[in-house]
Amino acid sequence: MPRSLVGFTALCRQIFREMHLEQSDILQGKTALITGGAARLGAATVRHLHAAGARVVIHYRRSAGPAEDLRDELLAVRAESASTVQGDLIEPGSWPRLVEAAILFGGGLD
Repeated sequence: MPRSLVGFTALCRQIFREMHLEQSDILQGKTALITGGAARLGAATVRHLHAAGARVVIHYRRSAGPAEDLRDELLAVRAESASTVQGDLIEPGSWPRLVEAAILFGGGLD
């Protein structure tokens, strides 16, 4: 990973740690598809959107285990609020399937 990206990622992690993960309903009824949501900054984004009330679809490419663990963690907090979908974003043919999975899960995509 380029040095500049490593520094940016570290800064984002620090910002997310300093933000509170208080439960709210500001995003209740909304569905979010988070690409790369299984680890690092993507997982932090998933947790924040979920804490704000959104239903989350966690996309992963090869990180099935971490994606499923995160999904299970979130489902323990709020039933029927998280799902996973695998796809390789380099392949444009997978994009419609990711969106369809989010729509089927959440009734739409916000």
